[in-house]
Amino acid sequence: MTPPTAPACGYMTLDPTGLTGNFAVFTPGNVWQIHQSSRGSVGGAWTTPSPLPGIFLAGKTDEQPFLNANGKRLYFMSNRNGAHRIFVTTNPLGSTPALVGPLHPSEDRFPLLSPDELTLYSASYTGAATGMRIFSDQATIPS
Repeated sequence: MTPPTAPACGYMTLDPTGLTGNFAVFTPGNVWQIHQSSRGSVGGAWTTPSPLPGIFLAGKTDEQPFLNANGKRLYFMSNRNGAHRIFVTTNPLGSTPALVGPLHPSEDRFPLLSPDELTLYSASYTGAATGMRIFSDQATIPS
């Protein structure tokens, strides 16, 4: 079954059941916003994507979502503090997004965590002609 579509969708991260997916959509306000879609069964039709409640901040970008192994934490990149940084919120959503560390000099993008959430993999621009550098760090996740 084809994944849901929306204008300028980013990649989708699925919950452990494969029935709910989160992805970024470029919105009319010229920012990226994380949307969610679900389906009743694997191979079933996806619902119309809708914005995730509780995390969107007007005028700020939220994108590059990543659900942890049990689907209870959603990591994402946001510029809500100025620079692009990685944040986490509990899923189902409702908690205030918290900053995840460590922080790199320019910005942090494309969060991926090991299944035990002890290692954070991210990318950051180096300022050099080589573009981005991949980092592997001990994750500092707020409780």
